[in-house]
Amino acid sequence: MYVPFLAKQYRKSIFSLTKIPVKCVLFVSELQRFLRKYYRDTLESTHYIPTRTEKSCGFRDIYVLPKLVKKDHRQIANESKKVNGVTVTTYREIFPHNNDRCRNVFVVGEAGSGKSSFSQHIALLWSEENKEAGAHHQSQDPHFIDVDTIKEFEFVFHVKLRDACYLCDLVEIIRDQLLSRLYTGETEIKKAKDLVENVLNKSRCLILADGRDEWSHPEICDSISCSSEEKKIAPLIHQQSSATVLLTSRPGGFTKFPEHKVDNYIEIEGTQNVQQLGENILKVLHVDTGKKKFDEFETLVKENGLWDNMSQSPIHFIHLICLWLDNHNLSKSVSITYASIFNMLIGRAKYEVVTSQNENLDNEQLKILTDMDNINSNWKQFKELCKLAFEKLFAKDGHSAIVFSNRDCKDDLKTFALKCGILTEKQSNSLTNNSNHLSFQHKTYQEFLASVHLSFHYDLIAPDIKKQYFLDAYNKIDPNESLGMLFVFMCALNGNTAGNMSEYLIGQLDGEDFRGLMSRGFREALYAGNRTIKLECPCGIQIYHPSGTDMQDYIKWMEKNEHGIRYIQLQKPEQNMKPFFSFLQKLPQLQTIFLSDMKLDFQLQLPSSVRNIDLEKVTVTSGEFLLHLTHLKKVRLCKIDLVDLQLKLPNNVITIELDEVTVTRGDFLLDPTQLQKVRLCRIDLGDLQLQLPNSVTHIYLNGVPVTRGDFLLHLKQLQRVSLCYMDLGDLQLQLPNNVTTIDLIGVPVTRKDVLLHLKQLQRVILCYMDLGDLQLQLPSSVTTIDLIGVTVTREDFLLRIKQLQTVRLCKIDLGDLQLQLPSSVTTIELDEVTVTREDFLHHLSQLQTVKLYNMDVGDLQLPSNVTCVDLCKVTVPVEVMLCLVERLEQTTHNVKHYVITKCSISPVDQIKRVNERIQQSTCLKLQTVFGVDNESSVSFTFCK
Repeated sequence: MYVPFLAKQYRKSIFSLTKIPVKCVLFVSELQRFLRKYYRDTLESTHYIPTRTEKSCGFRDIYVLPKLVKKDHRQIANESKKVNGVTVTTYREIFPHNNDRCRNVFVVGEAGSGKSSFSQHIALLWSEENKEAGAHHQSQDPHFIDVDTIKEFEFVFHVKLRDACYLCDLVEIIRDQLLSRLYTGETEIKKAKDLVENVLNKSRCLILADGRDEWSHPEICDSISCSSEEKKIAPLIHQQSSATVLLTSRPGGFTKFPEHKVDNYIEIEGTQNVQQLGENILKVLHVDTGKKKFDEFETLVKENGLWDNMSQSPIHFIHLICLWLDNHNLSKSVSITYASIFNMLIGRAKYEVVTSQNENLDNEQLKILTDMDNINSNWKQFKELCKLAFEKLFAKDGHSAIVFSNRDCKDDLKTFALKCGILTEKQSNSLTNNSNHLSFQHKTYQEFLASVHLSFHYDLIAPDIKKQYFLDAYNKIDPNESLGMLFVFMCALNGNTAGNMSEYLIGQLDGEDFRGLMSRGFREALYAGNRTIKLECPCGIQIYHPSGTDMQDYIKWMEKNEHGIRYIQLQKPEQNMKPFFSFLQKLPQLQTIFLSDMKLDFQLQLPSSVRNIDLEKVTVTSGEFLLHLTHLKKVRLCKIDLVDLQLKLPNNVITIELDEVTVTRGDFLLDPTQLQKVRLCRIDLGDLQLQLPNSVTHIYLNGVPVTRGDFLLHLKQLQRVSLCYMDLGDLQLQLPNNVTTIDLIGVPVTRKDVLLHLKQLQRVILCYMDLGDLQLQLPSSVTTIDLIGVTVTREDFLLRIKQLQTVRLCKIDLGDLQLQLPSSVTTIELDEVTVTREDFLHHLSQLQTVKLYNMDVGDLQLPSNVTCVDLCKVTVPVEVMLCLVERLEQTTHNVKHYVITKCSISPVDQIKRVNERIQQSTCLKLQTVFGVDNESSVSFTFCK
């Protein structure tokens, strides 16, 4: 049915659709109106407080925006450390106006962090009248007030990918989940689909695709577009489409997505206003919403050390408030807290579900459950839920670990779990595959239940767990975090099983992951009262907020490995820790110690083996508190007040890092005579003139405000300067004559000659910058340039650097650019560089050495003068690799040295064929790479 009425709120968007045929305009208006009404009808109401299902309320009554942080996805994928980002405060930062450069937006967060709610919020915001949307935002904090950014989209299509695992085309998913519900009859639906394809290509549209990690490509697919593995990572949208696609995902669902196709990467880091969320919940529950009431709750949760873990997830936070309102005691133990939540949830259902006499809880190890009356009185159902949680968490297909069918759960158990609020049942958005699906309220709730099941049956299923579950299943669902929570819960539930698991894990995790996991598990066991637990003691120990009794247990644990411990982290001890530091003298291999949230009102004594010390939020009264530790080599101080103190360090210290340290003197680092490297992060020097010993040759400044371009000019001894995330504005940087290397990391550059006056430079390193259309100009002394994560749009951006000899490019998308370099360049290194042309280097006849890492090189064409080639972790089609072998066996080429290491072959089943061909060659030698099976990659060398 066509509706001639054009509502006022749609006129602007309708008349902006200038490329849509006139006869379709009315149909466009109808589709917009249908979508808006559908979102208001299906998304506005929510059972947001699952512990009290009668408390159905409006989504807006509860919802608080999450804390969104924009990060560089290239760093996320390749760095183990936490990557800092920029807090997002406007919708425009998520959806830049230049739509061509922001096609794919990723919103990533852990389970329960609010990803689905955020996509729901965007759809509702678009569907509301302008005054309704504005009124809602006035009640929130001043961020995200640019509602018009969302209104600029002429269409918003909100789909759930968990209901689309049999489809791989976003238009088909929109047809299945939206158009099939908005229209009747195949003719009308097809007409609407044609219109959607039209507006996606010609209008400003937004597709909210929720749950990338819950989608898997259909096993049978006839689409030619899905020919490559890369195109099966997420549902496709036609290349000519101009739509923006916002994909929500857990971190595990993002890792395989091609870097060059991620235009905006946003992480959810908790809730933007936790207090507002708490007060909203209290208001819905008709509890006094005064600030005093919420402050009581916040104080109690923080005292028990639960705030950081539980406040980051809205569902955890809601349950914790309900637990507190029901006068349950809160524990420092995460496991006891989860058990209490389940006890509370089951308590709601015990009068509604008639249960048979249940078997008693008789496992001595599960002490934390013995006082849970509701769990004990419904033990049979609880055990069945634990078994279901375990089987689904370790499902072979990976997908059903998150959502699963009604058929997988018996009717009586499903009724019980739904009334408790442990399971949720959601109707599929798909009309074609219209079956409801079940899921646990939160992934960690499922992991706790699975841990209970595992504690009873570990001996029976241990072989399968070691070979399949931990290695295969968890590789599909964020292995470290999932495995971590399972192990932490086990340390509280069953110490013997946890001990057995720790023996296995010591061979499966790297050193840092293992020491963190063991320390978390041991701490959880102490909080749960399981002080007899026997875990493998790692080479590094992390101790958080220990009491005197806890410290005695930690010391007994460390005595098991006192000759192997190299790292200790101690945070927020409750009382005098002198006995602990006395014990440290017995650790002959201790090299690094980290101390946090404590007062050093005594002389710190450390074994002579300690080389590195890291102090954070430590109160000191003298600048000489480290002077007696003459064996130190590296010192890091973070969030320490050094007002009026001249820091005095031992002469052997060669590196110092100061992060958010308060200083009032320019000579506070003048003392150590052998200091070589200084790192200053987020320090305001004001008008102070920094003074350093003559031995310092490298200074690294991160987020340090500067007002003068010559602020380093007086430090004549410097040879290398690194500036990170600093805004130099219009300042002309002046450096001492001895500086030969400069690093600019995340520093805005608006002038192509910003470094031209620094005539002494030999090497320039630029990281995570947008050069745009700039043709960079550098002094003629520069012979080496490194570009990492730099955005470029012109192929000649390096052409004017006439003396350049070596070019290193990393994490850069060159697209179809044919790189142009000065004739002086003889060596090029490319790492994770995206190219679409096989001849992008062929014209550089002067090249002699080519090194390519972590790339898909296709049929790479190299200049004839190249004599040295090094390829590592590249992907090569099988026919190209066989042709390369034949060319190397000929004598007409100039190549003298060719090395291939851990090369992937496409398709992968041809690797054996390639290796057999190399073995037959007289001039090629197969290489054995440590830890790499020759059946999974190709490694060989050629020397002429």
